[in-house]
Amino acid sequence: MLWSSDVRGFTALSDRIPGQQVITILNQVFDAQTRASAKHRGEILKFTGDGLLTNFPVETPGQAPHAAAEALAAAGEALESVYAPGPQIPGEQPLKMVIAPHYGSAIYGNIGAANRLDFTVIGPDVNLVSRIEAAAKSLNLSLVLSDDFARAYGGPLRSLGQHKLRGLEQPHELFTV
Repeated sequence: MLWSSDVRGFTALSDRIPGQQVITILNQVFDAQTRASAKHRGEILKFTGDGLLTNFPVETPGQAPHAAAEALAAAGEALESVYAPGPQIPGEQPLKMVIAPHYGSAIYGNIGAANRLDFTVIGPDVNLVSRIEAAAKSLNLSLVLSDDFARAYGGPLRSLGQHKLRGLEQPHELFTV
């Protein structure tokens, strides 16, 4: 079970505020997601700019509904924490975040050059979860779930219809809570 998250409008925000403030905000957002993920058996795979890639392990197909429920609970807690009233940046809108959970697999490994390796994950499902996160932004929703996630979860969700995702031939049905 993967999830990709991103802070909306962060590139533009980081152009307007001091660098140290950018780091402070990112650390707060990442801390909220890390705490929620860890509480629900999630593992942070990668910090990428203002985004995060997280895994909720599924060792057997029978564990998928439970992992999906854990990922959904963690996403709700992370969003609640980021959206909780707190210190505002003068002259700026409150932060908005996108979380896109997907049920799929990934290949783990050290990738890079002989003198510089980075532990990362790759594969079609990693690409797909990234595309779903991008779709969540265009749909102006904080939480968008893949069709594979919806099947694994098995609980009530609201369909957002079929969506063509960048770089993929087949459209995917997307869901939200």
